[in-house]
Amino acid sequence: MLMIQERLNVFRTDLAEANLDAMLIVNQANIRYLSNYTGDEAFLFISRGRSILITDFRYMEQAAQECPDYQIILHRHPAPPLTTIVNNLCVEQCVKRLAFERDHISYALYDELHNDVIDAVELEPFSGMTERQRYIKTPYEIEMLRHACAATDKTFAAVCEYIRPGVSEKDVARELIYAILNQGCDSSFPVIVASGVNGSLPHAIPTDKLLAKNEFITMDFGCKYNGYHADMTRTVFIGKADEKQRKIYDIVLEAKGRAESLIKDGVSARTVDTAARDFIAEQGYGGYFGHGLGHGVGLEIHEKPILNPSSQHVLKRGCLHTVEPGIYLPGWGGVRVEDTVLVTKTGHENLFTATRELISL
Repeated sequence: MLMIQERLNVFRTDLAEANLDAMLIVNQANIRYLSNYTGDEAFLFISRGRSILITDFRYMEQAAQECPDYQIILHRHPAPPLTTIVNNLCVEQCVKRLAFERDHISYALYDELHNDVIDAVELEPFSGMTERQRYIKTPYEIEMLRHACAATDKTFAAVCEYIRPGVSEKDVARELIYAILNQGCDSSFPVIVASGVNGSLPHAIPTDKLLAKNEFITMDFGCKYNGYHADMTRTVFIGKADEKQRKIYDIVLEAKGRAESLIKDGVSARTVDTAARDFIAEQGYGGYFGHGLGHGVGLEIHEKPILNPSSQHVLKRGCLHTVEPGIYLPGWGGVRVEDTVLVTKTGHENLFTATRELISL
């Protein structure tokens, strides 16, 4: 596959520049990005001359079909264990410096590598080699993400027709999952449904609480299409919002707009976060917005760039991320509005069409 070969060429260039002979890849999203493998239980061993996917018998046929650019090697009984295979590959290819993904490898696997790989091989912890490629989305990836976002728009429209007093948060969650599957997608993550006072919990787990009139319902959900994630949050209202409810919603929406007005190629992620955070603080609710403004989306639901007060990331043309300010008041409820956006040279493109204005059901 041309796309995979292009990615491998970039990866090998990075290997050479880092003076590394090979790398063991364990992160599932990185494995998919570099090989097209969609299953579980796999590892990539990529050297300057060979591309090897290591898996067990259950996935051998799938790996061969999905990864024509790779040699497939089996591990686990009756085949040798993973670390024995890695050691043998290092010996065969005269590997002196073997990198591993320091942010993803377990201590147990590191310990096994340390014990089983010959002393002549230096184990080098390395961070972000594949993630740097994934930071800027290719046209193909943007197409997949557009599809995921369009399906998420349709999911939101479907669930709004279902919401009414007397159904539970769990009922709404099940309807969201059904609507996502009905779009030919998978859920990007466990859906969040929080009504009334539960809305003060940013990552609330849906409960048996029944929806009631004159309260907010916050729903955080997304469709995953061909491995690529969308992420949307909408806070809707049953009935007619009172003055405070309307005020809180308008503050969140204004904060979101101020942040988005700064998004473009070359802007620091921290600057965008600050615009929303400072406005919420000016309105007297600074202590009630305690999470970052956003995060990258792609093959993972949370990836770079990260938008928060300490972020060192720079937004670049072709990267995608969320914008999701919120206000959470214990004992009262909360409001969050979130979109997935694509950074362009002069600004951004919102990949959702669903309204950000308050919907009263």
